[in-house]
Amino acid sequence: MQVRHYLRHLDYVLFAIVVALVSYGVVIIYLATKSDPLLTPTYYLRLQLQYAAIGFVALVLLTLVDYERFRRWQWPLYAFTVVSIAAVFLLAEVTRGSRRWIDIGFVNFQPSQLAIVLLTLGLGAFLANNLDSLGSPRPTLVTMAAVLLPAIMVFREPDLGTATVLVMLGLGLLFFFGTRWTHFAAIGLALVAVVAGVLGVLPACGVKVVEPYQLDRLTVFLDPSHDTSAA
Repeated sequence: MQVRHYLRHLDYVLFAIVVALVSYGVVIIYLATKSDPLLTPTYYLRLQLQYAAIGFVALVLLTLVDYERFRRWQWPLYAFTVVSIAAVFLLAEVTRGSRRWIDIGFVNFQPSQLAIVLLTLGLGAFLANNLDSLGSPRPTLVTMAAVLLPAIMVFREPDLGTATVLVMLGLGLLFFFGTRWTHFAAIGLALVAVVAGVLGVLPACGVKVVEPYQLDRLTVFLDPSHDTSAA
């Protein structure tokens, strides 16, 4: 009966979307790595399929957990996120100029990627618990402060892409929360001021903020003709 109840209440549309995205990612990785002269054509394909299988098991297990419990776990989830990212600076080795992965024996663990999921759960629970404060600046300030701390830490790894995703995640949560547009305007002005200060003032003081390859990515994104690698 429990299995029937589980299958009857499963969101098959969402499940199909997840399967489609994972399948697309596996195919893209295979096409991008099948010509690697140092490895067999299916090396990364098999590796990605293994990770997909692990992820599928985790998906099933998490669907068995009542999501209402996350309302009580909001701050423990956030604390674990911050601590795990901080551990990168102590435990991770520098690889290609950045610290991102922690070797835990059987797999390399990237806390910044897990942070995307945990922040969604933790801050989503926080906002759900503060629906009576809709319109107040407090949820907006708490959410952005909670997002900026791990985002800055991830940026210092350095990982500009994931740091940007974390900030956009916070903005997305506030949007679905129903935050006033005036709050978004204030956030936008603050972000512009911070970015201008970081990119303008700090480099002038001799502090390297953005790596050359990060600038190249932004340049190619804005104008693909600047891509000299033909990738």
